Amino acid sequence: MRRILTLALMLLLVFLARQAIQHWRAEALFPSFPSSLRADPARFPSLPEQIARLDRCIVLQPGNADHRLLLAERLLLRASLPHQKPESQLRDLNQAQSEILAAQRAKPIDPRGQILLGQYLLERGRTEEALARFRQAVAMAPHKGQVHAYLAMALIRAQAETPERPRREALIEEARILFRQAADLDPSLVANIAFLSSLADLHLAVAQPDRALRYLQRIAALPDQWQTFPSLLKLSSLYLQRGEARRATEIYGRLLKNQGLGWDRPRLEAEMERVSIFYPQAAELHQLLGEIHSNREDWPKAVLHYRRWVLLQPGSAEGHFRLGLAYEKMGKGELALAQYEETLRIDRGHSGATQKIVDHYRSQPGARFK
Repeated sequence: MRRILTLALMLLLVFLARQAIQHWRAEALFPSFPSSLRADPARFPSLPEQIARLDRCIVLQPGNADHRLLLAERLLLRASLPHQKPESQLRDLNQAQSEILAAQRAKPIDPRGQILLGQYLLERGRTEEALARFRQAVAMAPHKGQVHAYLAMALIRAQAETPERPRREALIEEARILFRQAADLDPSLVANIAFLSSLADLHLAVAQPDRALRYLQRIAALPDQWQTFPSLLKLSSLYLQRGEARRATEIYGRLLKNQGLGWDRPRLEAEMERVSIFYPQAAELHQLLGEIHSNREDWPKAVLHYRRWVLLQPGSAEGHFRLGLAYEKMGKGELALAQYEETLRIDRGHSGATQKIVDHYRSQPGARFK
């Protein structure tokens, strides 16, 4: 009997030692507390690396709900990135759902599971089901501002998809109350991009563009991230509606200079072209589009925008000069010469136009200056 007890005790100690080693290895790969990520971001240099480490953690500790929720959160983040391929996005969403459900079975009282499941459902376009999940999360954690914020943001999305006006107004009013409660419970949310963007959408939905503008300007004051891109587009659109084309163009220029935006530059340029049609009086926007097409050597489009620029600002010497250059590149020498001469009429000291005219008359000795 004593031998059996000794053997059982040894087996128990071996089992506990194995569990401790696995826990230590998992903690070394990815700490359980998310705050450690903020304190030491260098440990996890990229999103794929975080996902890979969490996958290995779950192999070591399949019952760790925290790690499963962290993995689901990062899979949902990767699925939401704009440059993801559809098949990769679907794979991430399906794995995220599996991790969330496994975490809920292990830790059913944790509201994070409901929140992440709500985010998953939003990604799949199932807004009403997502709302139900977020409401459950609020019931489970009524004193957490972030949880109220998730529900409020989902309500804003739901109202945008709702055709019936009474229901839309009810959703907006509920969202307004929740936003206020969230900010009271967690003041740090006023620096959260998604929170500010949803507040701007709320005020746009109730025809309060001035208030929406203030929230979008707060986002513009924050460091650029991929999440700021849609908000900055909304901000530039509001500036154009207010007749502030220069400020709108500054936003577009800022986005074009953002090296991390290479994945979405075609969408940005397409949006600028579309906006230039709706706001044909935005001279600065036509100037910027002309420069973009000139750099690409798309001279017909460059001429189109430069012509609009000089029509709106006929006193711009630089506008006439740029238009002349575009005409010259298209082989329309007489039109180019007319623009260079107009440049000099406005600005006698314009060295570029002077040189172009001198070169023209040197190449044609019999020609006379107008």
